[in-house]
Amino acid sequence: LYISKTTNLRVRAFREGYLPSKTTTASYLVLTRIPRLPIASITVKHEDFFGYTTGIYVEGPNAEPEEPHFSANYWQDWERTIHFEYFPFQEGCVVSQDVGVKIGGNWSRAQPQKTLKLYARNEYGSNEMQYQFFKDKPIYGFHIISLRNSGNDCNNTQMRDGVISVLAKNMNIDRQAYQPAIVYINGQYYGIQNVREKMNESYVAENYGYEKEDIDFIKNNGEVTNGTSNDYYEMRNYMETTDLSIPENYQKAFEYLDINNFIDYNVLEMYVVNED
Repeated sequence: LYISKTTNLRVRAFREGYLPSKTTTASYLVLTRIPRLPIASITVKHEDFFGYTTGIYVEGPNAEPEEPHFSANYWQDWERTIHFEYFPFQEGCVVSQDVGVKIGGNWSRAQPQKTLKLYARNEYGSNEMQYQFFKDKPIYGFHIISLRNSGNDCNNTQMRDGVISVLAKNMNIDRQAYQPAIVYINGQYYGIQNVREKMNESYVAENYGYEKEDIDFIKNNGEVTNGTSNDYYEMRNYMETTDLSIPENYQKAFEYLDINNFIDYNVLEMYVVNED
């Protein structure tokens, strides 16, 4: 085959009387110059992303007319299989594997450029994407990463949240690492999106070395996504029913909560004027 333009190629061998081979996928990037940003290339069955009734990237038949078009396809918890390849600047292809993908974000789902959450699972071949996506963190295997559209900053700088994360890297707080990348879907340019860690129990395991079954992960107002909320509500009860102006009570509060971490977190939120 002679390939003269950026192309995503999928190949499978067939022979009468035999099972078909596994499908092999590769992206061929024909560029006028080498970009200084990494390239994230996605190969996906067209209907899985853009089909009217099955595509996770489109509104589909049930979308409400008002923005953010609740009940649209991209508001469903649908996972599709893609082939994901990652080409850092002057390194060649360092990741090439099948992963699952879901649409991420909240109201920014209604934007033309969607956040994509990539899941490495054993059912797709491997439960890790083995590469150091972020040079400022010594993590070489990820269960989940996001190609983020920058949320409510997607129509402005497209980097505000990522830059703030970089500014915070020497503070005593958790942060989602940041690396902008150029995204191609089925050989078509889809703009710049931000490679980010996903804040969940996998993040805690990868950043701190804990086993997932030992992690309580709670979001919003007590919604448990991993483990239990028992210790969380014990802490809440102590804080809400105890006079913390008494020094010994305040010192005991340190057993429940990393208070210096909590202070640093609020300092950063106020300094950057997080209005979301």
